[in-house]
Amino acid sequence: MTALRAVGATDLAEINALVVEAITTWPIAAALRERIAPSYCYDAIDLEHMRLFVRGDAFEAMIALEAADAADAPVLPAILLHGIYVRSGAQGRGLGRELVHAALTMTRDEGAAGLLAKAQRNASGFFAALGFEQLAVEDPIRDYPHRWWKTVQRVA
Repeated sequence: MTALRAVGATDLAEINALVVEAITTWPIAAALRERIAPSYCYDAIDLEHMRLFVRGDAFEAMIALEAADAADAPVLPAILLHGIYVRSGAQGRGLGRELVHAALTMTRDEGAAGLLAKAQRNASGFFAALGFEQLAVEDPIRDYPHRWWKTVQRVA
């Protein structure tokens, strides 16, 4: 597994290019994809409360993590997997799986109880295959419908 490298404000253009390219593979209309892409991009304000990492030195896969909110996570402290993106040409090579495994290791090493993901519907199979459990929707107005949770063994 290749190590993750933390990225900062100077890397935002590369990160956002990766995000936009990754979104091109989503099963939605191209016009809609073009409209929503900016809302998935990161800015300097995001870096005040999120940590972004890329796999190795190349900007082919990235993950964004932040503290999970008590309203979403079944146990605190927890880490929220805010975003995971893999360039279209690099998809299908296990990079997303590597990123999630690295995030689980960070979650455990930081003493958090688990990793929470709010995923797109079409990513449900990905998280299920990695051993995440889908959380029930208790309040349809508040709860995101595709929340996935994985407990980690805390470091003593």
